[in-house]
Amino acid sequence: MQRALGVASEAQTLVWASLRERSVQLARRVDARVRSALAVRPSRQRPVVPKEPPRQQRTQTPKERAAQLTQRDGQALAARAVTTSRLRWLPVPAMLGWLVLLTLLKLLKLLELLKLLELLELLELLELLELSVLSVLSVLPSAWAQRARQAQTARRRAGAAGGT
Repeated sequence: MQRALGVASEAQTLVWASLRERSVQLARRVDARVRSALAVRPSRQRPVVPKEPPRQQRTQTPKERAAQLTQRDGQALAARAVTTSRLRWLPVPAMLGWLVLLTLLKLLKLLELLKLLELLELLELLELLELSVLSVLSVLPSAWAQRARQAQTARRRAGAAGGT
C-alpha cells in the first residue's frame, strides 16, 4: 500500500514538474513575441507641421461677410450663404415664443393647483362643519322623539284627569 502511495506521489511530482516546464516555455514564447512586437521599427513619420493659431470668432457684419463670400465664391453662392446664415436664426423667435407659452401654461396649471388646494381646504372645513352638524343631527331626532313622547303622555294625563 505504501509502495502504491509512493509511486502515486512520484507520478504526481512528475506531472507538476512537466506542467511547470510547459508554463515556463509558454511564458518564454509569449515574452519573445511581445519583445518583437515592441521593438522599435523604422517607420515613415510625417513631417511636423506647425499648428495655426486658433481662429477667433467672427466679428464681421453680414455685409462684410457677403462681400468676402462674393469675392471667394461668386455672387449666387454668396447670396445663398448669407440667406442660409440668416435662416439659421429664424427659428429662435419662434422657439422663444413657444418657451414663453409653455411657461405661461405651467403658471396657469400652478394657479389651478393652488385654487384646487384652496378648494380642498374649504372642503375640509365644510366637512368638519358637516361632521359637527351631523353629530348634532344624530342627537336631534331622538330629542324630538323624546319631547313628542313627553307631550303625548302629558296630554294623556290631562285627558285622564279631565275625564275625557
